Amino acid sequence: MAEGLVRTALEIRRERAIVVPADVIWQIIEPAGNLPAWLPMCERCERLSGEGLGRRQRMHVRWGRRQGVIDQEITDYLPGRRLGWKHIEERLDGKPAPRISSEATTMIELHPEGAGTRVVLRSRNVPAGVLGAVVLRIIAGPRIRKAFDRALETLAASGGG
Repeated sequence: MAEGLVRTALEIRRERAIVVPADVIWQIIEPAGNLPAWLPMCERCERLSGEGLGRRQRMHVRWGRRQGVIDQEITDYLPGRRLGWKHIEERLDGKPAPRISSEATTMIELHPEGAGTRVVLRSRNVPAGVLGAVVLRIIAGPRIRKAFDRALETLAASGGG
């Protein structure tokens, strides 16, 4: 049973139709430095190198009283439509973080619909072991769901809708 739990990725998907054009939403989500303005789990984000596909960026987060840093690489980039990244390295309080996921990815898709956009947020985490599977399902999963819901609210409010 535990073996099946470990092999099963935690996939979270949230979507919402927003009365804001896709090109406007893209201007909000694309620059790495804008991440904290719309994704509540991010306190700060900076571009480390590159542009577009292959760009490296660093996201700063807080886990309770601990400061987390997640280095990411853009792995999916279609201007105005898709932005995706994977976690390269994670640290807590300056030290390597416990390995919860063997793979962690995030994707934002923009689907134009009339004058608005259907925004889809997806997260996929493959547990690194039994403990990782439990932490993902009990702690990280609810946190990601809540952050995605708030992100969609923030993006909707960016156009008054």
